[in-house]
This record gives sequence, structure tokens and C-alpha cells, in this order.
Amino acid sequence: MIQHLLALSISARLGEKRITSLLSDYTPSEIIGIMGGNCLRTVSHAEPYYGTDPMKAAEKILDLSGKIGFELISITDKSYPLLLHEIDSPPIILYCSRKPDFNDCFSIVGTRMSDRISEKIAFTISRLLSESGYTIISGLAAGIDRFAHLGALKGGSTVGVMAGGIDQHYPYSNNDIYAMIRASQSSAFITEIPPFIKGQKWSFVRRNRIISGLSRWTLVVQAGEKSGAMITARCALEQNREVMACPGNTFDQSYYGCARLIRQGAALISSIDDVFEEMGIKNSEISKSKELTLLSSRKIKTKDNNDIINAIKNNNLNDIDSISRFLNVKISDIAEAVTLLEIEGELHREGNKIFLNKKIFI
Repeated sequence: MIQHLLALSISARLGEKRITSLLSDYTPSEIIGIMGGNCLRTVSHAEPYYGTDPMKAAEKILDLSGKIGFELISITDKSYPLLLHEIDSPPIILYCSRKPDFNDCFSIVGTRMSDRISEKIAFTISRLLSESGYTIISGLAAGIDRFAHLGALKGGSTVGVMAGGIDQHYPYSNNDIYAMIRASQSSAFITEIPPFIKGQKWSFVRRNRIISGLSRWTLVVQAGEKSGAMITARCALEQNREVMACPGNTFDQSYYGCARLIRQGAALISSIDDVFEEMGIKNSEISKSKELTLLSSRKIKTKDNNDIINAIKNNNLNDIDSISRFLNVKISDIAEAVTLLEIEGELHREGNKIFLNKKIFI
């Protein structure tokens, strides 16, 4: 069953809509017979890695699932997300780092070129929602996506939707996010693209329908008019889902997309209470004091976070491992403190390297 579904999912002659329609009347093997069996051909982006025969390609992918360590969820599985079933072209196969809980999902997206205020908003809302039992969905991109995942990982669970194969971690600057999701027992990253295949422009666009399709609600925190987050918002509207947007600065072009969404009827979000109200939750257990203190720096087993800043500034240390050894503090504690300093705008990451922001020297 799964091999035939895999073969159908990577066949050049078939699309998700047609396969879904045929599955209501035929088994996967019957569909392959109807479509001509050996006449089927693997989609062009998979051919270099798996050859032209979809059935042989499917066999290779199943073999890889054990070697690389990923799981597959087919559209006929009971664990397949119910909401994703409802969209126009649902993925036939989902490749997963582990099988997550797709109930009560909430999508948070935004621009890669985010500002610190919007990053804090994404982090705060994500954490509060995840602490309330919601799984945060985002696209594993830099910017708003990154901070949505970070907030969820602090509070509960998150699912990152990839544009490439399950082994293709992009961007490099988010490698720490992939590692944290791997370490989390309740989080996962998923994709509809077979292993070894890098994300391409078309696959980033198609990924957005999955981000919105997994959730009843999509929040756009910061987005210009041509931001990829606007594609996700459009997908959500087409899927008859609820769209919310943060207003931001009226005259800042990086928020023009949010402004347009609000003019078109998206719910205007200026606080976590607005989010819960739009979700129909009147009596949130989230306290005001919890929200206000959420972003305050946490103490680690050093005098304060200045120890980390000084280690970077005075000792030319720019990765978590070397800072951990220098300060004799656990890597997990350093990683948490670095994340909070990043949110506060004190430092930034480039790949696995950590650098101070210029304002520290003023």
C-alpha cells in the first residue's frame, strides 16, 4: 500500500487532486494499473536521485526511511492531519522526523527581514499558545518563523514545514532550531518532498499551503506586500481558515502586507487577548503577569548575561561550545541564555557563530 502511494505521489502524470479523487474509488495499486503502470514516470526533480520508474523510486525511499531515520504518513493513514485532508491539493505523503500531534494547530508566519519588535511578538504569542496546548506551525525560515519556533519550543511543541527533503536543513542559520526540534519529544519537521532534494522556488510556494492547511488559524506578524507570508495568508483564505495580522507601523513598508490583510478583513491583533478572542477562547488561563514577564532575561549559573557578552567581546569566543567551556556552564543553559539575548537584540547568529550587535559597543 505505502509503496504504491509513494509511487503515485512522485509520478509526473498525476497531481494530488486527481490522486485524492481516484482514491475514493480505487486502491493505489489499481490506480497505477489504470494509469498504465510502466508508462508512469518519476517527476523531473526526483529523477536524478531515484530514476525514472516511480515504483523503484518508492522502494528506494522506503529503504532510506530506515537508514536516515524518518517516518512516512500517507493520506490514507489515520494519523494524517484531518484539516490537511480538507485542502484542495493535500500532500499524498508526508515525510516526518517523527509523527507529531496535529490536533489544535496554530500557524505563525512573517517576513525573513523581521525587526526586533515583531520577533518578540512572534516569540511571545507562540510561547503562550504552546503553553496553552497548541502546536505552533511555521516554515523554518529566518526571521519571524525562527522566533515562532523558538517560542513554541520554550512552551510546548512546534512543527516546522520544510520546502526540501527531510535531510535538507535550510537556512544554515537555523541549524540550532532543527537540533532543538530533534531533541523535543513533541515536535517535528515535515515535508512533502523526498529526501536529497533541495528546496526550490516552486517548493517554497507549495509548502505554504501546508503551513496554513494544518491550522484553523494563521497569524501574520510582519510582512511586506510581496512577502512569502502573504502567499500563506492567501492559501489560508482559500482554505476558508481564519487569518489574523499584527498592524505594525502604518508607514513601514515591511508591514504593508499586514495592513492590506487587515483592510481585507483579517482580524487585527494587538495583544494575546485578541488572539484568544478570535479563537473563541474567552477565559484564557494565561495571566497578565506571565505575559509581561515572559521576555525578561533568565538567570543562568553565571553572574548575569553580561558574562556571555564579555566572553564574546573580550575573549573572541563565538560559539556555544567554547562559551560553555570558558564559563564552565552547561551547554543547555548557555543556549537558552543566548536565545534570550538574541530576542533582546543583544546579539545575532550567522550559521553556528554568535556575534554581538553594534549597539553593545555604544
